[in-house]
Amino acid sequence: MSKILTKERQQKLNDMLCKAAQNGKKNLVLCLIDIGADVNGVINPNTGTTALILAARSGHTDVIPL
Repeated sequence: MSKILTKERQQKLNDMLCKAAQNGKKNLVLCLIDIGADVNGVINPNTGTTALILAARSGHTDVIPL
């Protein structure tokens, strides 16, 4: 399977990653990363918010090392 993603698909994966991280869904986070979600992807360009920031703010420290 090709790992080439359209910009829209990449953004959707990144959005899903941020929501999963914010809600502490560790297994889903791992799956999304595996299929191409960008762990450094920014969900809000104005604030620079990433999945890591959302996980930390929500207290899901088990998701942070992923």
